[in-house]
Amino acid sequence: MRKYIGWAILPALAASAWIASRTASAAFASAFDERIGDGYRRAASAFSSRFPVSLGCTALLLLPPLVFLLIRSAIRSGKNAVLRRRFLAALLSGISLLSLIQTVSCGFSFRAKPLSEKLGYTAGERADPERLSALIRRVSAEVGSLDLSCGFPDPQAAFALANEKLSAAFSSLGLPAPRAVKPLPAPALFAKAGLIGLYLPIGCESQVNLLLPSSEIPFCAAHEMAHSIGAAREEDAAFLGFLACEASGDPRIRFSGLLAVADEALAALSSADAAAFASIYPELPAEILSAREEYAAFCDRYGGKAKIAADAAGDLLLRAQGTEGLISYGGVVSYALSYYSL
Repeated sequence: MRKYIGWAILPALAASAWIASRTASAAFASAFDERIGDGYRRAASAFSSRFPVSLGCTALLLLPPLVFLLIRSAIRSGKNAVLRRRFLAALLSGISLLSLIQTVSCGFSFRAKPLSEKLGYTAGERADPERLSALIRRVSAEVGSLDLSCGFPDPQAAFALANEKLSAAFSSLGLPAPRAVKPLPAPALFAKAGLIGLYLPIGCESQVNLLLPSSEIPFCAAHEMAHSIGAAREEDAAFLGFLACEASGDPRIRFSGLLAVADEALAALSSADAAAFASIYPELPAEILSAREEYAAFCDRYGGKAKIAADAAGDLLLRAQGTEGLISYGGVVSYALSYYSL
């Protein structure tokens, strides 16, 4: 009986940590995240940054064949009950360890005060069509003021530009400087699953899919970087990513951040008032229209049943953390309205 108690410790610890993260007060969650979560993120990212490839994604890709081999080995053991119990115990321990890492790295962050609010910005209620239209026009004006005559670099160059500028941009906002973002391995496979960017708590690694159009890459990198410094909620990471793009000073990176806000504001306006959306869409700058067409072509190429299934899984995971699921990405609009005082 004693040997089974040892196997139960890790699952019990993981379950207790998850329950604590879901029931903790905002004050306790913030204190835990600042003292323990941030320490883990710094240590894990310092280690993983030594490797040019993503340790988390590599493990993710190797996991299915490894589990298959373990299951086959357990089945071939026949009546060897000891081997089967060890296999199940090892599998449960592995899942529990991953769950514990997830909770320590970002589980309490979901309950803590958002980093955006610590910077003085608030996310209010969903905006009416008039304010959404005002935001779209303001963002369009900002895009019109940018010098984009140099054009957009190819995806690799956009990726390098993001790594060159964004870490310092986060620091200029008074936030921790995130480590460099990495390219997603097997980008076509992840694109078909709907993953254009990914943050994995195991190594606290931010990753971007380099099959994305160039104009999308800097903001995607900034969004994932924001996750790596403790912005767990999607709307918080999106807004901090936008702020970092603005603080970068580079017109191409700024355009990427403005494009992201415009996209979410247009989606919200389309749902709230189709007539207002149809009226304002032709007024958009050519750069935004062109970028949206490029991204639509990307989605057409890589969309499908795998993306639908992945979106459903992602929505479920986000809701398990107490958020509104995938629609929480649109919460960046509320922050942007606060940023522009609209």
